[in-house]
Amino acid sequence: MGCGPQATLSPDIQPAPAPQPVSEQQQPQPQAQPQLQQVDTSAEVQSLINMLLDPHSDLFQNYIDFKTLENIQRTLSLSPVHIKQLFSIINNSKTNLSLSYSASNSISILNFFHFPFSNLDFSNVHIPCANLSGSICEHANFSNADLSGVNFTNSVLNGAKFDGANMKNVEFNERASVFCGEVNVICFNSKGQLATGDSKGVIKIWDVHSSDLIRTITDHASQVNCLQFNQQNELISGSNDCQALVHNARGELVQTIDQHTHYVTCAQFGQDLIATASMDKTVKIFEKGEQTHNIVHPGPVTSISLSKDGEILATACGPVVKFFDTKTGKALHQIESDTDVNQVAFGSQNIVLSSKNQIQIYNARTFQNPNLKVLKNPVGKISSTQIQDDIIAASSDDKTLIIANTNGKLISMSQQEHQIVNVCFGPNQVIACADVKGNIKFTNIQQPKNIKQDITHTEKIQCINCNDNYLVSASYDMILIHSLSNGQILGLIYPEAHIQQQGSLK
Repeated sequence: MGCGPQATLSPDIQPAPAPQPVSEQQQPQPQAQPQLQQVDTSAEVQSLINMLLDPHSDLFQNYIDFKTLENIQRTLSLSPVHIKQLFSIINNSKTNLSLSYSASNSISILNFFHFPFSNLDFSNVHIPCANLSGSICEHANFSNADLSGVNFTNSVLNGAKFDGANMKNVEFNERASVFCGEVNVICFNSKGQLATGDSKGVIKIWDVHSSDLIRTITDHASQVNCLQFNQQNELISGSNDCQALVHNARGELVQTIDQHTHYVTCAQFGQDLIATASMDKTVKIFEKGEQTHNIVHPGPVTSISLSKDGEILATACGPVVKFFDTKTGKALHQIESDTDVNQVAFGSQNIVLSSKNQIQIYNARTFQNPNLKVLKNPVGKISSTQIQDDIIAASSDDKTLIIANTNGKLISMSQQEHQIVNVCFGPNQVIACADVKGNIKFTNIQQPKNIKQDITHTEKIQCINCNDNYLVSASYDMILIHSLSNGQILGLIYPEAHIQQQGSLK
């Protein structure tokens, strides 16, 4: 875990000179008596606590190793006075960073004596690399705490709060199945890995087949709005912290784009460039890490799309879609819609504009719409649009699913049971539709009827995505990984509130 040196002291050490006492703070009261031994070991325990507070001691400068913790638990006993002293060290780490090792060791000792931490307030404490495996932390508050490298395997964490905590290299179960905030966006890479971005600014990379957590990226300070992998499996992300970040396939931060002054709404890879858009009314183009163009718009930019060859950039700002040459930054054309454009996307030969209640199709080179190719849905507002090759799938808030080709020919327009919030393309001409009730239905493009429905969430689905083998759906209750070949559910990834005793999943 990279937690630094470990102390390997035996608990029968001689007492160190007593340091100056720390200031008293109100400590949490124990909820149950820890295991007590028959032999009076109070002197040895006090010596141990003194060493935790002695800046020159090994226990002040290093983490206690597992064998030493076991030895302490086996040979010593804790009194209520000792428990209070250990909690005092933990609490004092909130304002005294030099106590980080001591605080980590203190809470590890308490945990090895099976002290329950449920409902206790650990906000802002610094306990990196603490051993909390098997701990009872129901509804404990770890907000804004330094938990880097903490071992939470087989712990009871339902209701625990981790808002703003440093979760770098935190260990959960062997099959890591915890996400912190509401997942807003998901995407696949070519290696069959899944990236999720959430409302807390946390990005996690998962192995799709096993549901194992590969790595956690905590470089964003606020909500993640967009994610995309390129062919080299580099990941670009845009956030409400006004930054777009690029991480390589090993999870290392290789580029920081911090020129925006408001939320980054879109970030995309081109063949040799990166394009970003923001609520600050600008679109920026970068090549080889350097900004080449700053394109100012009259309002926030809500959608962008790069042509397949990366030569043309389309931007949506209010009812206007503009097209730019990515090399020169020169404006090529603009299209004005009747209402604000929600999404703009390039197909192989056409470009699709999705607005309030219509989908417009234009030639991607001439920007013309010679046959007035407009798909209108006069009742509902278009809520989601996806384009793959030359097929368009769109949903509206009146429960309508629209399937058409990019030549403007309507393939089907069907009414669903519930309002559709998201659509995505799967293999073999299948479209997956997620509704507000947490259901996912599969529809065949050529035979527009629901061919199966076997995925159900208990909460509204926030986003879905497919590759050739898997469908992943995310709601506040869970992330579900579904095999498209045999219909099996391969993995369930739950938030902290659903982690149960001994790491089992609800």
